Amino acid sequence: MRAWQLFQEKYPVIILPVSAQLPFRFGQDQEGEDVARGVIHAQRSLLAIPALGFPALTVPTGIAGGSPVGVQVVAGRFREDVCLAAAEVIEARASAFTPIDPR
Repeated sequence: MRAWQLFQEKYPVIILPVSAQLPFRFGQDQEGEDVARGVIHAQRSLLAIPALGFPALTVPTGIAGGSPVGVQVVAGRFREDVCLAAAEVIEARASAFTPIDPR
């Protein structure tokens, strides 16, 4: 955690993919133990960052293969304001985003 905090003194905003893979098929995590393990593995940053206490949020940036995609914005501890400011800038410049019909 200390190394991450020192890194963020130099780089106050970190932009990461939301997932290491494009959106999963509905129910893919229930296709067996190895598949479920792969789904969890692809989500490591989504799991680790909040567990370490760093503020993060995701911003939609467009559509890929009919599914919404985006980026994850991470800031230093107690710097939710930095996350929100960065997200505002990204959102203003992202392609037009239309929610996907869940049906």
